[in-house]
Amino acid sequence: MHLLLKNKYIALIISILCVNIVLFFGLFFYEYFTRVDVISDLKNYKNCYPIGAYKENFSDSASLSHYKPLKNGYEFSFTKSTQLLHSFAAIYIPIACLNISFTKHNKLTIKIESQKAKRIPVLLSMKYQNNLDRYLTSFIDIKKNVSSYELNIADFQTPAEWFEHNNLSFNELPPHQFQNIQTISIESCHLLPKGESDVYKITRLTFKKNIQFETYFALFLSALASIFLIIYYLKPFQSKEKIIHIPIVPLNISEKASAIDKISIFIAHNYSNPDLNLQIIQKEIGLNAQEISKEIKKKYDLTFPQYLNKVRIEEAKRILKTKKVESIAEIAYTVGFNSPNNFNRVFKNIENCTPKEYIQNINNEQIT
Repeated sequence: MHLLLKNKYIALIISILCVNIVLFFGLFFYEYFTRVDVISDLKNYKNCYPIGAYKENFSDSASLSHYKPLKNGYEFSFTKSTQLLHSFAAIYIPIACLNISFTKHNKLTIKIESQKAKRIPVLLSMKYQNNLDRYLTSFIDIKKNVSSYELNIADFQTPAEWFEHNNLSFNELPPHQFQNIQTISIESCHLLPKGESDVYKITRLTFKKNIQFETYFALFLSALASIFLIIYYLKPFQSKEKIIHIPIVPLNISEKASAIDKISIFIAHNYSNPDLNLQIIQKEIGLNAQEISKEIKKKYDLTFPQYLNKVRIEEAKRILKTKKVESIAEIAYTVGFNSPNNFNRVFKNIENCTPKEYIQNINNEQIT
């Protein structure tokens, strides 16, 4: 009788262990076959927008940026401007054709090598409802002798001004129901001084499937098989959310200048910063947000977002007229928009035509 009970007990333990082994390997292959390797997968898609590099603007004083494809990735080189207040450059990788969704992937692995960078911004631009574009930012803090970094998608944060500009609150966004990611952008290190050059070698961009629940379930069964009657409750680690704002260097504006002149000058020098908002202007020129909005409305009969968009679109039109245009996306990022789609939408609202139609109209006028 005791031998029979013992054999049954052993058979039960072996069965549980076998189930755990199958589950463990099942999860391993599940993660492996559901991950998205951006660099290799893009080679199989011909309908994606081309990869490119962008910078503050197309002036002679702008930063230098260049990228070239490698056998297993991309090389991005840049030299930060010594003349502009907010100098930066970036490589952007359109990935809309891969249909990557936050509802299915919760981690982004990036393998990147740099000789000088300390903190590298990574931006995700994604399509939201009603053709609304949303971008989120996180940072890679470079460590010595480390080239591979894993970013949690949950740690990417949308700047507060995005909600203000689109008249949305955080509670109005359904959690974990985001639309597809459109673009990955990797910017020059913000901590590098002006005039500094660096080269990034990016050899891996991988999105991983969200299998957090399945992993903890497997660990639970393992504990059940090993200890049999003891159950462990595993609580996932949740990192604190942080919103990072890009710093703006203040201008030396004369104290004798009028309020609207101070506002206009500051915006004219900082419109290319995608994080520019009323709070930043308020801090730099000493007027509160209501006064700033009131002065803009009085002078231009526009709200602050409308005026900022108009300044950005006017600069975009100037660039389009120079015909020194490599892509519409580059112009969008150069004048301060967080995505080409958002730029196209605002441009059409103001000019009643898309940027491409605007170029065609210019060409037609010159022919006639």
